[in-house]
Amino acid sequence: MVKKQKDKEKLKGFAKEVKADLIGVASIDRFKGIGLQNHPESIFPEVKSVIVVGKRITRGALRGIEEGTQFSLYSIYGYHWLNNRILALTTFKICEFLEDNGYEAVPLPDIPCEVPPMGIPVKKGKPAPNVLIDIEDAAIKAGIGEIGYCGIFLTEEFGPKQRLHAILTDLELEPDPLVRPGSICKKCM
Repeated sequence: MVKKQKDKEKLKGFAKEVKADLIGVASIDRFKGIGLQNHPESIFPEVKSVIVVGKRITRGALRGIEEGTQFSLYSIYGYHWLNNRILALTTFKICEFLEDNGYEAVPLPDIPCEVPPMGIPVKKGKPAPNVLIDIEDAAIKAGIGEIGYCGIFLTEEFGPKQRLHAILTDLELEPDPLVRPGSICKKCM
């Protein structure tokens, strides 16, 4: 238990160095009951921990939409570049850190798990490609946030304004405590 906690502290320290705004850890046992088509073990059978990493959407990225003057800022810095470049680089750096320390790490972007499979199973009893995990569900299991009254993922730090990725690793880490349901969303409507 002490080693798992120390490993998690080192990992979280490094994640902050590479500018992760959010990081949480779920043990693989928190994914019991998830179907093969969306289960982390279908992607990486040796997975022991699911790490969820997030970057905040800056206030300024929303300003142009609110003012009606600059709609492309949000598209770039609140969505596409934030998700596919900025957060992807942070996620990749954390994967390198894990692999430099002798563990395997599989980076996963936030692709909606409603996207249908893209092919046929390679073996009987296996899921069809591409297996996608529900990143928001993983973030809940990693103690980062909750789904609010309106159905949007919320964190205490940034409300609904963040982007998330996940990392599957064979490093067994101490899981973070879960957020108590209703502790972030106050149903303000």
